[in-house]
Amino acid sequence: MVASGFVRLVEEYGLYADRVFRRQGGLITSSASWCKPPAGVLKANFDAHLSPNGEVGLGAVFRDSVGQVVAMGVKRVEAKWDATTAEAMAALYAVDLGQRFGYERVMFEGDALLVVNAVKNKCVGGAPLFHIFSDINRLCLNFVSFSFSHVKRGGNTVAHLLARWDCSRQSEVVWFGSFPQSISTLVALDLI
Repeated sequence: MVASGFVRLVEEYGLYADRVFRRQGGLITSSASWCKPPAGVLKANFDAHLSPNGEVGLGAVFRDSVGQVVAMGVKRVEAKWDATTAEAMAALYAVDLGQRFGYERVMFEGDALLVVNAVKNKCVGGAPLFHIFSDINRLCLNFVSFSFSHVKRGGNTVAHLLARWDCSRQSEVVWFGSFPQSISTLVALDLI
């Protein structure tokens, strides 16, 4: 039974890896810088940070078609997740924030290629990570329109800084309108 379970797990991972790592036309087309979304659409960048003290930071920033921040949030949780699980939870956090804020048209963007591809390809399986991907896709059905795309780390610096933001353990901080100066400076640099 153990051997057959292991074989099934390996087969599931093989199918998952084939769907996630498959490249369109042999090339991965990811931007190296932040790009504005179309008018009427918000872009939500997300990222995760694994702290050495056993905390995970989840950050998400929502910007409009002129590049201005409309909302952002950071959440700290006590967890021992691997990097992929943390990035998947950051994507789920961004989707959850978008739902809570009442946004209807959102482009989600992160620097974890594996997570972005798994969500886009609607990967399924029995491992806990697949349940996170499933939750993301299920929640996204509530948006009028949504998409997921990959951006290189240089185009995700604001979300990266947010994920590292120091707030107390097991808490969440959300900003509307008035943003910390360090965030505003990074946003301005993205628009140059």
